[in-house]
Parts: sequence; structure tokens; C-alpha cells
Amino acid sequence: MDPGLVHFVLSLTDSVTQGGHFYNSEAFEKTMWARRNEHFYGHLNTNVAHPSNEWILHTLVIVYYQELLARFPKWLDKKHPGVKSSEYKAFADEWIQPRNMASLLIMCVFPEDFEAHPINKTLYPCHSFVLELREESPSTARSILDFSPEIKNAFLEIVKELDTADQPLRTRDLFEI
Repeated sequence: MDPGLVHFVLSLTDSVTQGGHFYNSEAFEKTMWARRNEHFYGHLNTNVAHPSNEWILHTLVIVYYQELLARFPKWLDKKHPGVKSSEYKAFADEWIQPRNMASLLIMCVFPEDFEAHPINKTLYPCHSFVLELREESPSTARSILDFSPEIKNAFLEIVKELDTADQPLRTRDLFEI
């Protein structure tokens, strides 16, 4: 889409838009693959990097984490073993599907592997507020992964798909599960 082009987004579910970017919880996996493509081929298919959109993704992780805490307050109790799969599954039907949540977490845990490199080959202009969120996201992601085995399994599957020999995840060793 050309910069400055007037457009609108229609969605039947909750979504976030910023500029020409549209984030919908039912499409986080597609967003992840599109951002991965921009990382490797952005010099061919995008005209600008969008670090403020990374801020949106990190913020969404925080919001979803807070939603889990509000929905499952027992989870905060360190003596509580976690939420039963049956409790989570009932909730998950109306929440984000595991592969989509895992994809959102992956984009925030491995942000350098999703930075766009635009046509003009300028460096990715990562703002200080985004760098701060990059520091916090791994611990929030780990909490969400500990919360749900379904999300953790999806996370591991997708990391395996992404972490190929010709295009490995650069920060893979920094976030072990």
C-alpha cells in the first residue's frame, strides 16, 4: 500500500490498526510470517520500517497477560499448580487460539528476527521505548507459556518451523524453554 493512501479495515472481531497495519488476534500467525518475510526480503517489498508497530505487538502481549491474570486470579498463587487444561480450553474457545498467541509471543521474544529492512536499506530505527519493551517481553511471554501447555506446544512447533538452517533465529539461545 502506498504511503498516504486512504483506506479502512472492517473486522468482526477485536483488532488494532496503526497506519497501514492491521492486527487481529485471529491472524497473528499470518502477521508473523509476513513480518518474517519483510525481515529477509523487505529491501524488495517495503518502503519503510515500522518500529511503532512493534510497540503495538509488545503492548498486546501485556494486555493479554493482564487479561489472563484477571480471568484466572488463582494463577497468581505460587502454590497453585496452574490452570487446568479443561479450564483453559473453555476460555480459549472465546479467546486467542494457541498458534496465534504463540506467534504473537514469538514476534516479541525474538524481535530482531522480524525487523523490516526497507527498500532504501536504512537501519531499523528502534526507539528507546520499544527497546524497554523488548527487555520485558520475554518474562511476560514465559509466564503465558507456563500458564498454558497448549500455547507452549504451539510456541515450540512454530520456533522449530522458523529456526531453519538457512534463516536461523538469531536470539534462539537467549530464550530456552
